[in-house]
Amino acid sequence: ENFRYGLSLMRVWTAWIGESAALTLMQSVENPPLPYDQASALEFFFDATFIVEILVRFLTCPNRKVFFRFGHNIIDLLAAFVPLSLRILHRSFLPYGDREHLLSMVLNTAAPALRLLKLLRRFESFMLLL
Repeated sequence: ENFRYGLSLMRVWTAWIGESAALTLMQSVENPPLPYDQASALEFFFDATFIVEILVRFLTCPNRKVFFRFGHNIIDLLAAFVPLSLRILHRSFLPYGDREHLLSMVLNTAAPALRLLKLLRRFESFMLLL
């Protein structure tokens, strides 16, 4: 019974990660499909869910020192906090032209890449590289 719930959760979470990366990539084109405010709100929501996920996993981990030695957890930490930090910087520098453009480019490339790295835990062969 628990296996079925766990498998369902894994499938939903995998789709959630994929959708978050796809949204950021779709917004990087010249005429994005969503208005900036809506896309920004969705991105913050995705970032918040990833932060809640990693915090819950950290708080429920029996050995917190070992938590930081596991490569997938480091990837998840980066995928949660780097895009949010860049988004906060992007919002603070919004009126300053060039900085906005550079931060937008970094954000639109870093966020999807880091989020897609979260999916690597689903591939057993990747664990050999870590």
